[in-house]
Amino acid sequence: MHQAVLLYEQEQQQNQVSYYFRKAKVLELGQGYLDIFSDKTKGWYVRGLQELYDVLYDRIITSEIHPFMKREMEGWYCLNRELLGERPTTKMNTELEEMLLRFDLL
Repeated sequence: MHQAVLLYEQEQQQNQVSYYFRKAKVLELGQGYLDIFSDKTKGWYVRGLQELYDVLYDRIITSEIHPFMKREMEGWYCLNRELLGERPTTKMNTELEEMLLRFDLL
């Protein structure tokens, strides 16, 4: 029974990470779109991205992964959060997807 509960909790964590990652992928925009946004629109977009990635980061860090993986995620997040809106998120999401697959969270 205990094993079943652990498996259920792990699946719930994966579902939350997967859900927020899919939302982040939907918000991917190319550089062309970023260049035509007004400053106000770009500010809204960046704030929305930051809020979404903050939640995604929280779901990853609070999941049951090895501390080494958490440190790797923290480093990636600190570097990339500041770049949101400065460059397309496609490359960033590809890197994140590779990490999440390695961590068995997707």
